[in-house]
Amino acid sequence: MLIQVLWKDNSRVYVQDHNLEDLITMGQVQEFFRPYSNEWVDVKDKPIRKNASIGYNGPERRFKTMFIHANCRRG
Repeated sequence: MLIQVLWKDNSRVYVQDHNLEDLITMGQVQEFFRPYSNEWVDVKDKPIRKNASIGYNGPERRFKTMFIHANCRRG
């Protein structure tokens, strides 16, 4: 998905969503547009999801659910 971004030089461009976090980390982005909430986000002022690669730190639930469904059979 393309995300509208305001660069530090005040020009606006569209970038791939999977590149956004790296561009923010490199200090290239001043703001980006969140279409689902219809707002511009200033990367210095609003909380932005960070360390998404760390992941969930709780009990695994998906495998258990898949395992239960895979073993359900009708008679």
